Amino acid sequence: MARHLFLASTPFNVITASMIALELPEEDEARLWLIDQPKKPSPFMQALPHWSMSPFAETRVVSYKARSIHERMNRKSALLDMTETFLHYAPQHLYTGNDRRIEFQWLMGHADTRPTGHYLDDGTYTYLGRDTHWLSDKVFDNFLKKATYGRWWKQPSTIGASGWISEAHVAFPHEVVPALREKVLKKLPENLNDPAFLDLMSGFDLPADKLMSADIIILVPHESVQDEQTLQAMKNVAQTGKNVLVKNHPRNTSIPESLTGYDQLPASLPMETLLPGINQHCRIIGDVSTALLTSKWLRPELAVTAFAEGNNGLTPLMRQLGISVVNMKGDI
Repeated sequence: MARHLFLASTPFNVITASMIALELPEEDEARLWLIDQPKKPSPFMQALPHWSMSPFAETRVVSYKARSIHERMNRKSALLDMTETFLHYAPQHLYTGNDRRIEFQWLMGHADTRPTGHYLDDGTYTYLGRDTHWLSDKVFDNFLKKATYGRWWKQPSTIGASGWISEAHVAFPHEVVPALREKVLKKLPENLNDPAFLDLMSGFDLPADKLMSADIIILVPHESVQDEQTLQAMKNVAQTGKNVLVKNHPRNTSIPESLTGYDQLPASLPMETLLPGINQHCRIIGDVSTALLTSKWLRPELAVTAFAEGNNGLTPLMRQLGISVVNMKGDI
């Protein structure tokens, strides 16, 4: 029996960790530790302890966000407490969505027997990389981390590329940045249709039947980037569907008038938490956003369309991954 420990700070991390855990041999054991959490948990995180079909033998919060000086001073004490439990459990495999997280590197640096390090696809950094400055990142930040925590700190050139990571579980193995191609690449399982995910969704306030029957889901852009041309294009698409759902941006104050009259999905729930309940023929519409990328990463069979106000850093990646990009300026 192998022991697997997953570190997750976001709902996306939890979903990808669960996708891996559900595919583990039956005799293996998986545990989920939530790190860098806000004091007030999100609706998604609140549902996790009640997940009856969870693939994890244990789910627990092990660290909270440290913003104030007092909270930062207490962080090392929390790390020491975490280490005691970690050493007792002694996992052979340790997973993270970000190998710059101090919790991950701390546990790797203090393990009696070093576990295999796994990187879980965490989105754009996997395919676009993370710019690092030779002085601020590679010298100052690297020195500060080593001085604060220990000489075991390994500064990655991009997320997932540190020496602690041996294997990377990604949605599109052939599209990752060069630094990740040095790892053992494994494709994320396409198992969001597993009953366990639908069981998790039952803990949310969702119109589950309407979600399952939707043929179009529109993700409303943030108010700061909304324009009439894009909203009209979304309305035109909505009028072609029989079962249309609208998900407002979580920081919007209202639904645009052109998209009223349709059933709404909870704005506060991240897109990744809704994907298990969407049928394979549904079309996802939105602007250039990580929510659309998430939809394609976790449900690659879905038809995803982005309305773009010109080309930017994400549009080439979207096309590369199979997202249809409609340039509203007409210069494709």
